[in-house]
Amino acid sequence: MRPSRIVLAALVALLATATATPAAAAPTGGSGGPLTDRTFQTFTGAGYTAQHHVYAAGIDPSQPVGLLVYADGTGEYGFENPSASYSLGGVNGVVAVAKRHNMVLLVPSSPNRACQCWERGDPTGYADHLAALIDSVHGQYDIDRDRVWLGGYSTGAQLMTRFLFPRHSELLTGGGTIVIGGGGAPAVAADAFPASLKANVHMHWDTGELDTDTNGSAPGGLNSLNGPYGAKVGEAWYADRGFQTSHEHPAGVGHARNGQFGTIIEGVLNRYATPSAGSEPAAGPQPWEHTVTPSRIGVTVSAYVPPNTTRTTLRVSAAPFGSQTGFYTYRTTSNDVVPLSITRSLAPDRSYHYQLETGTDRTVVASGTFRTLP
Repeated sequence: MRPSRIVLAALVALLATATATPAAAAPTGGSGGPLTDRTFQTFTGAGYTAQHHVYAAGIDPSQPVGLLVYADGTGEYGFENPSASYSLGGVNGVVAVAKRHNMVLLVPSSPNRACQCWERGDPTGYADHLAALIDSVHGQYDIDRDRVWLGGYSTGAQLMTRFLFPRHSELLTGGGTIVIGGGGAPAVAADAFPASLKANVHMHWDTGELDTDTNGSAPGGLNSLNGPYGAKVGEAWYADRGFQTSHEHPAGVGHARNGQFGTIIEGVLNRYATPSAGSEPAAGPQPWEHTVTPSRIGVTVSAYVPPNTTRTTLRVSAAPFGSQTGFYTYRTTSNDVVPLSITRSLAPDRSYHYQLETGTDRTVVASGTFRTLP
């Protein structure tokens, strides 16, 4: 504990004040974590080894830093394709949402590679592995424990409410959970939740109205809404124990939520997350706001292209622009998040310049540099 907080605690005790405002939770005190985005990293803990992504580029360490953990659904398509707008990529993807809220984003993969899922095999052990990974992130970055959010989809939702949070509630003192397409009641012995945790944690469920045993169409659905391990049972269990809960069951929506994860998470954060001092809710994407996701021999730039744009070009060069040599690709879609990709023309572990151009006159609207993966 910092000396100033020790002095404050002593003064409060001496004055014996009848009422007091609860003190903010101590940050984790981590330091040395690089402010970069790192994909397909390997971590060993609690007897398992698995990969994960960490996104920290653009974080402002002078302001309170939060942590968003997002666990993918079975098959982990979003994890395996981090630049895709399915979940992580794009200006409305989970990566961009975390950055807008000054949060480090941790995206784990399940140690169970047979199903690439969290609730089969040894889910308790997988939860312990993820808890150890989160602790390691706490040690790298000075995370505000009141701004830790645990998110997940489908099997990732089950991980959060059935295994990780009930078993490792010490990971956060505020923040909450955002589970999509599921999120049942605990399947393990739950921690003794302190009253302060119940008061400061918000738990949100978003499961479609048609996410039932038929999934809105043919039999054989997951019943993530009404089933014995479904969202309604999970929310009722936590609400009965005093947690603040909320839910959305969008009409006409089944289990597939492709491209919606970042928007759902941002909506919950804007409503329920503790903002930094003096901050406003994060705004949506602005014209030409973009994310850059390099691969070993290519790059994807996902940009919000404003309405009435006739053409958007991504140009990449190993040398500073002038002669406009190098590689390029273009699209004509506007008023949307547009991914522009160069898939296999670049060299590994090399720095490149890029710029986004609009129209046939190639007006430059954004530029920067990136480095391909080794």
